[in-house]
Amino acid sequence: MEKYRSSGVVTGELLAGDVSGKAAIIVDDLISTGGTLIRAAEACRRAGTTKVFAAAAHGLFVGGAPALFATPALDSITVTEEAYQPKAAISSSCSLNRRLRP
Repeated sequence: MEKYRSSGVVTGELLAGDVSGKAAIIVDDLISTGGTLIRAAEACRRAGTTKVFAAAAHGLFVGGAPALFATPALDSITVTEEAYQPKAAISSSCSLNRRLRP
C-alpha cells in the first residue's frame, strides 16, 4: 500500500497487486495507532480480498488503537512483541501460520 506522510497527514491510495478472491497478508515493522493498517485492510477489502491478516514485529497500540481492534476489515492481527495488548490481539509469531492453514 502506497503511503505518504506530510505534516502529520497520511495519504496514498495505490494498492499493488491483485488481491481479488485471495487472502491478503499485510506486514509492517510497527503498529502504533493502527491507522495505516486500517487503511490498507480497507483497501484490500474494496479490491475484493476474502481475508485480511496483519503481522508486525512491534505493537504499541496507542491513540486510535481501539478502532484497529474494532474494524471488521481485519481477520487477525499478530505481533511478536508488544508494549500493551488488548485481548483481541494475538501475540504469537506462529499463530498467523496456524490461522492460514485450512
